[in-house]
Amino acid sequence: MQITNLTTRRLTASEFEMAKKTWASEDFIPTEDYWLANFEVDGESYFAGLRKGRRRDVSPGTEQIDIQLRIPDAAFDADRFPPEAHAADVLTFVREEMDKRGWNLP
Repeated sequence: MQITNLTTRRLTASEFEMAKKTWASEDFIPTEDYWLANFEVDGESYFAGLRKGRRRDVSPGTEQIDIQLRIPDAAFDADRFPPEAHAADVLTFVREEMDKRGWNLP
């Protein structure tokens, strides 16, 4: 598996408002730090939504990261999905890259 062409950015104000609804979860208390990562896996384009916060069952003051890998519509239409085992590798790669960049994104 080859992961290439990673780009990251903060969400715009309108994207942020939509993401708050789309990524809403009763179990996760997010901050207002939301990002989007675009990348390719073996030549296929993907993206992941990232946000900081914490799960409700974790003590306040603990910071966690929620990463949601998104499958492109074309993959659904073609019934073409990456192996589930690759998802963990992709999420780990995205998190490590964000850590390297210090989460200081424009």
